[in-house]
Amino acid sequence: PSCLHVGLVVQNELDGCWSSLWGAAHTFVQHHGKPEDVIPLMRVVVENDNDAIRARLKKYLPDLVISRYHHFLEAVKMEGLKIPEAFAYISLNVNEDFEGATGIRHRRDMLGATAVDVLNSLLHRNHKGPDDVSLGTQVDGIWEEGTTLPVRL
Repeated sequence: PSCLHVGLVVQNELDGCWSSLWGAAHTFVQHHGKPEDVIPLMRVVVENDNDAIRARLKKYLPDLVISRYHHFLEAVKMEGLKIPEAFAYISLNVNEDFEGATGIRHRRDMLGATAVDVLNSLLHRNHKGPDDVSLGTQVDGIWEEGTTLPVRL
C-alpha cells in the first residue's frame, strides 16, 4: 500500500524519558496523512494491559506497529496473531524485546563509556551542583534486521 496504517505503542514512563519525542513524531506524521489512516498513539500506563492492546489491534488493524513496550508480543499472541503475517513490527529497543525483533539495538557499552567520560570531565573541572545549561549526549543505536518485517522483493 502507498500509505501504511502505522501504530505506536509505548510505555508511558519510557516515552516521558525521551521528552515525549516518539509520541510527538508519531502524531505529526499521523496528522499529515489521510484521516482514515490515523492510528492514535497508545501510551501504556498500566503494566501488562494486554486487553487494551488487543482491543487497539482489532479496532485499527495496523500494517505496522512500532513499539517500546516489552509486553507487546504477549498481547499479540493472546489475540492469535503472528508477526509479520498479521502486521510488520519494529522495536525501539531490541535489547529488551523478543528474539528476532527488527529495530534499534542500543549500544549499552558505548552509553556506559560515554557516561563515565562525562563524569570524569566534571570531576576534572571540580564541578559541583547542577549546570545552568543542560547539555545532551547522543549515542546512536544500530539497526538490527530481524524477522518481523515482511520479505522484501
